[in-house]
Amino acid sequence: MIAGVREKMVGMKVGESRQIQLTLPDDFEPAPLRGVDVTCTVGVTELFEYDLPEVMLHCILHLFDVIMLV
Repeated sequence: MIAGVREKMVGMKVGESRQIQLTLPDDFEPAPLRGVDVTCTVGVTELFEYDLPEVMLHCILHLFDVIMLV
């Protein structure tokens, strides 16, 4: 995930969309887009709640790069 996207999604609710502005990172592929300012539309289609032991939850979130909007 591109840096800054998660932070700009905090507080969004299911069904909500938002336009966010980002600068693509220096290691972005394809290379011609590195450093380019872009506007993206992001949306929330589902939210999940996990009821797992904390250690297990941490592993799952890390493995699947899940966004936690707390």
